[in-house]
Amino acid sequence: MQGVSYFWRWGLTCLWMGLIFFMSSQTASGEHSSWLLQSILSVLGVSYPPDGCLDILHMIVRKFAHVFAYALLALLFAWSLAPRPGHVRQAWLFSVAYATSDELHQLLVPHRGGQLTDVGIDAVGVSLALLVWVWRAGQWGRRYSQ
Repeated sequence: MQGVSYFWRWGLTCLWMGLIFFMSSQTASGEHSSWLLQSILSVLGVSYPPDGCLDILHMIVRKFAHVFAYALLALLFAWSLAPRPGHVRQAWLFSVAYATSDELHQLLVPHRGGQLTDVGIDAVGVSLALLVWVWRAGQWGRRYSQ
């Protein structure tokens, strides 16, 4: 049943890539995430943060979402490519290439803009996730290392 595992792994990876693409296709996504953040703060009992704090918090949450989304993508790529030699390097390259293509895609979406800094933030998420992958592989043995 290794074939099923292969398709399962790549299916989840492609599904996550599709979700990233869908989210980056949304126009005025900042307004949506701002509304969500304000709703969460309201539920937590924080109704009006000091001036400027909401904007800073909103930016931090959005950048953390980039780190998380691409960290998960990198782990999915590593899982899909394992245990081939060099799969961690390939996972890093595929993930950062997808981040770059996603920012280029956003240049074509109304009210969005591709940001080179976002690719850098995505690459941080990718790198952190793959460092954890390699570290955990050392604990598991050589099965998922390299």
